[in-house]
Amino acid sequence: MEGGSLTADSEITVSVRVHPGAMREAVTLLPDGSLDVRLRARAVEGQANAGLIDALAARLGLRAIALLLSFPLRLVMGGAENQDQSETGPLHAC
Repeated sequence: MEGGSLTADSEITVSVRVHPGAMREAVTLLPDGSLDVRLRARAVEGQANAGLIDALAARLGLRAIALLLSFPLRLVMGGAENQDQSETGPLHAC
Protein backbone atom coordinates (compact mmCIF):
# COMPACT_ATOMS: atom_id res chain seq x y z
CA MET A 1 0.00 0.00 0.00
CA GLU A 2 1.35 3.37 -0.95
CA GLY A 3 0.31 6.45 1.00
CA GLY A 4 -2.45 4.56 2.84
CA SER A 5 -4.43 3.81 -0.34
CA LEU A 6 -5.80 0.44 -1.36
CA THR A 7 -5.29 -0.58 -4.96
CA ALA A 8 -7.06 -3.28 -6.93
CA ASP A 9 -4.40 -5.84 -5.97
CA SER A 10 -4.33 -4.90 -2.26
CA GLU A 11 -5.70 -7.20 0.41
CA ILE A 12 -6.10 -6.47 4.10
CA THR A 13 -7.60 -8.46 6.94
CA VAL A 14 -9.48 -6.79 9.78
CA SER A 15 -10.94 -8.27 12.97
CA VAL A 16 -14.63 -7.45 13.35
CA ARG A 17 -16.82 -7.43 16.46
CA VAL A 18 -20.50 -7.64 15.49
CA HIS A 19 -23.60 -6.80 17.54
CA PRO A 20 -26.70 -8.09 15.67
CA GLY A 21 -30.16 -6.85 16.66
CA ALA A 22 -28.89 -3.38 17.64
CA MET A 23 -31.21 -0.37 17.82
CA ARG A 24 -29.20 1.47 15.16
CA GLU A 25 -26.49 0.61 12.67
CA ALA A 26 -22.95 1.89 13.19
CA VAL A 27 -19.41 1.03 12.14
CA THR A 28 -16.63 2.16 14.50
CA LEU A 29 -12.87 1.79 14.21
CA LEU A 30 -11.54 0.67 17.61
CA PRO A 31 -8.10 1.68 19.01
CA ASP A 32 -6.71 -1.82 18.35
CA GLY A 33 -7.52 -1.51 14.62
CA SER A 34 -10.55 -3.81 14.70
CA LEU A 35 -14.05 -2.78 13.68
CA ASP A 36 -17.09 -2.70 15.97
CA VAL A 37 -20.24 -3.11 13.88
CA ARG A 38 -23.79 -2.72 15.18
CA LEU A 39 -26.49 -4.14 12.92
CA ARG A 40 -30.27 -4.00 13.00
CA ALA A 41 -30.31 -7.40 11.28
CA ARG A 42 -30.77 -10.31 13.64
CA ALA A 43 -28.57 -13.39 13.85
CA VAL A 44 -31.19 -15.57 12.17
CA GLU A 45 -30.66 -17.56 8.95
CA GLY A 46 -27.66 -15.52 7.81
CA GLN A 47 -29.38 -12.13 8.10
CA ALA A 48 -26.62 -10.66 10.27
CA ASN A 49 -23.88 -11.93 7.94
CA ALA A 50 -25.62 -10.42 4.90
CA GLY A 51 -26.23 -7.20 6.83
CA LEU A 52 -22.58 -7.07 7.86
CA ILE A 53 -21.34 -7.37 4.28
CA ASP A 54 -23.83 -4.73 3.07
CA ALA A 55 -23.02 -2.27 5.89
CA LEU A 56 -19.25 -2.57 5.50
CA ALA A 57 -19.35 -2.40 1.71
CA ALA A 58 -21.41 0.79 1.88
CA ARG A 59 -19.25 2.36 4.62
CA LEU A 60 -15.95 1.47 2.95
CA GLY A 61 -17.09 2.36 -0.56
CA LEU A 62 -16.49 -1.15 -1.88
CA ARG A 63 -18.65 -3.62 -3.75
CA ALA A 64 -19.99 -6.43 -1.56
CA ILE A 65 -18.19 -8.96 -3.76
CA ALA A 66 -14.88 -7.41 -2.64
CA LEU A 67 -15.49 -8.52 0.97
CA LEU A 68 -15.07 -11.99 2.45
CA LEU A 69 -16.02 -13.14 5.93
CA SER A 70 -14.10 -15.85 7.72
CA PHE A 71 -14.44 -17.24 11.22
CA PRO A 72 -13.34 -16.35 13.85
CA LEU A 73 -14.86 -13.20 12.40
CA ARG A 74 -12.35 -11.43 10.21
CA LEU A 75 -13.01 -9.37 7.13
CA VAL A 76 -10.77 -9.73 4.08
CA MET A 77 -10.97 -6.76 1.73
CA GLY A 78 -9.51 -6.52 -1.73
CA GLY A 79 -7.86 -8.78 -4.23
CA ALA A 80 -7.58 -8.03 -7.96
CA GLU A 81 -10.23 -10.58 -8.83
CA ASN A 82 -12.77 -8.88 -6.54
CA GLN A 83 -12.45 -5.17 -7.32
CA ASP A 84 -12.36 -3.01 -10.39
CA GLN A 85 -8.99 -1.56 -11.40
CA SER A 86 -9.52 1.91 -9.90
CA GLU A 87 -7.98 2.85 -6.54
CA THR A 88 -10.17 3.27 -3.54
CA GLY A 89 -9.55 6.14 -1.15
CA PRO A 90 -7.56 5.82 2.03
CA LEU A 91 -9.08 3.75 4.81
CA HIS A 92 -10.18 6.14 7.55
CA ALA A 93 -11.80 5.65 10.92
CA CYS A 94 -15.47 4.94 10.41
